[in-house]
Amino acid sequence: TREDVFIFKKARNPKKEIVFNKVSVGATINAILASVRIKGRIKLVNVALEPEVDDLIRFLNSVGCYVKRDKRSIVIEGKKRLHGSYYKIMQERIEAGTYLILGACLGDNLKVYYKEKENIEGLINVFNDLNIDMVIKEDYLIVSKVNRLKDKEYIFDNMLPDILNEFK
Repeated sequence: TREDVFIFKKARNPKKEIVFNKVSVGATINAILASVRIKGRIKLVNVALEPEVDDLIRFLNSVGCYVKRDKRSIVIEGKKRLHGSYYKIMQERIEAGTYLILGACLGDNLKVYYKEKENIEGLINVFNDLNIDMVIKEDYLIVSKVNRLKDKEYIFDNMLPDILNEFK
């Protein structure tokens, strides 16, 4: 709908607060990127909580932006000039999680290289609840094929929403 569309452009008095009707990672990231070069302070409300948003915020602050998160809101103070930075982006958690799920379904000790376990903690907890054998090392995880899962009703009612939430 038209009310979900925000237009970012150079303006003398840009909108100071933008409230998203729906939480969206893509909308949050695009609004942050559009706001960093607009003069003044802009507050984004009802923003996404995913780690990719926090990674972008860390990167932008490393190149001279002022971006601060407070749970479901983000404040951006536009800067005229930015500078370079060396920055290591986060690992791809959706890809790692997808391979771990594949390993649980088909694999025989499938090794997935992934260091940032805090970004897939929800999936690791789901695997533990499902009694899926997993070895967690500093640089990688090993998952074994599951021969027998818990009660299917339990999975659909309690586990599936958590898994889908991790990969939305």
